[in-house]
Amino acid sequence: MTGHVTALLLADLVTGREVRTSLPGPLGLPGGHPVRIHGRSLALDLPADMPPARAVALNSAWAERDGVSVGRNGEVGFSTPASLAMRSELPDFPGTVHARDIPELRSRLPDLRDRLRRAQAAPAGHR
Repeated sequence: MTGHVTALLLADLVTGREVRTSLPGPLGLPGGHPVRIHGRSLALDLPADMPPARAVALNSAWAERDGVSVGRNGEVGFSTPASLAMRSELPDFPGTVHARDIPELRSRLPDLRDRLRRAQAAPAGHR
């Protein structure tokens, strides 16, 4: 589904059609936001009663509830519980990373996911 939706979005962008969608981190903002893309222009497409500062504040609050905070300088921090959970499985996992480091860290997560799934599927006492 994601590939199909991405192909449709790209086709619209190439033909110059106006597109209204949601994107993660548009204009460098934390979280996902509804946007309007037309030609080479991208703008937030928020409801009239939603100021951009409020949308950013909501996204930041939701991320913090998930154990993540994103600083203005691109640093991603993890809450104590999130850091402890990650370090219990990946002892060298940093407590704070820069956004540019996420691809390298992300490359390690599929192996962790697979290992955790195998451990969860093993009968009690056979791990």
